[in-house]
Amino acid sequence: DAGHSAYLSKQQVLCCDLVLRPGCSKTFHYVETLPYNCPPSYRGNNVKYAYKLSIGFQKLHSTTKLLRIPMRVININGIDDMQQYMELVEPTEVSTNPFLGHIKKEFSFLDNALEVLSIQASRRNLGSYSITNKSGLVGNFNLYKLAYRLGEDVVGYFDFSEAQISCLQYTVVLQSLEEIRKDCIKHNSQNRSINASYSRFSEACISTVNTHFILPIPLTITPGFDSNLVTLRWRLRFEFIISTQDLANSDYNSRKHLPDEAWQGPNEVETESLLWDLPIEILATNPVQAFPAVPARLTANLLL
Repeated sequence: DAGHSAYLSKQQVLCCDLVLRPGCSKTFHYVETLPYNCPPSYRGNNVKYAYKLSIGFQKLHSTTKLLRIPMRVININGIDDMQQYMELVEPTEVSTNPFLGHIKKEFSFLDNALEVLSIQASRRNLGSYSITNKSGLVGNFNLYKLAYRLGEDVVGYFDFSEAQISCLQYTVVLQSLEEIRKDCIKHNSQNRSINASYSRFSEACISTVNTHFILPIPLTITPGFDSNLVTLRWRLRFEFIISTQDLANSDYNSRKHLPDEAWQGPNEVETESLLWDLPIEILATNPVQAFPAVPARLTANLLL
């Protein structure tokens, strides 16, 4: 395959001089532990990390054939310094017999890793942001946390009650920011930073006092990570379409009208766009939740 190997495990010989009679079968087990600092599976614009399990077969008096099974690898940041998170977890004691006292439950490395992930994603810190431009306040925005797992929803709240400028529409986009390291750029014309858009939410909010949005995070994206080639970060990009004129002093409000007369917006409104980026952190999730559509057992065939 084209490219370079970011990680290559040692070869293991599972069988040799195997003879099977018609109708017979043989089962072999293969176990490999990946280093926790391996980059995750990622398909970017300039960099791609792909993991494959290569299985070689050779029949007597024939050439070797390879079977490559693609795999997806997701990483959990903070595993290299797990102790700082484990200090926040109270030890669990399970009583299996009232006459034997308390027996401390043992946790596997996977259990501890998922506990670290849960602590990272459950941290809540209400962030309140005032969105303004040179003409005044556009609105206030509230977000309860900045770290989300794959498959979670980003829920944000807008408050336009104190706005000095009329916001006609807002759009929220989940974007990734891929940044190549300086020493890895081959050509001067190559873009070092490239962004890509994923989930999107848009709402017309003229004359709206309070509103909220729900933006899903896809299970198929890659959590943020750093490697010796690329850095992947995530952000929410907001675009506000605001009016440059005071809609409160429109023709409808400046004249007398019937009580049951419906409000009609102006035919033409001069607008301008306001962009705002809010960095967020996207974390991994439980592998069972990351691959809900993948069966527990995969089958691949190779004709020798």
